[in-house]
Amino acid sequence: MEWIFEENKAFEIGLIELGHDNPNLVKELFYRVPGKTIEQIQNNYDALLRDVEIIESGCFDEKLDDLYGHKSNQEGLTSIVPNVTNISVQRRRGIPWTDDEHE
Repeated sequence: MEWIFEENKAFEIGLIELGHDNPNLVKELFYRVPGKTIEQIQNNYDALLRDVEIIESGCFDEKLDDLYGHKSNQEGLTSIVPNVTNISVQRRRGIPWTDDEHE
């Protein structure tokens, strides 16, 4: 079942207000996102954690972005990359800021 904008927004605001370390997070999010089951809330939260893990590991590049944009769903990037731990993509170096940009 697709998540509409209002459901995603309620989920995101709930995460911000409740904090990810809240022991009753999924249950409390359930009360804030009407029309979703606890299982749907848990699945959405798990997909978010997997997506963040992929991004923070440096494996999220234009190639995955292109795939994700074309195959977007609520299961997150794991529908495209089922085993995140086996991905090895070289991380690109950023360009350092100039002194003018620091001011």
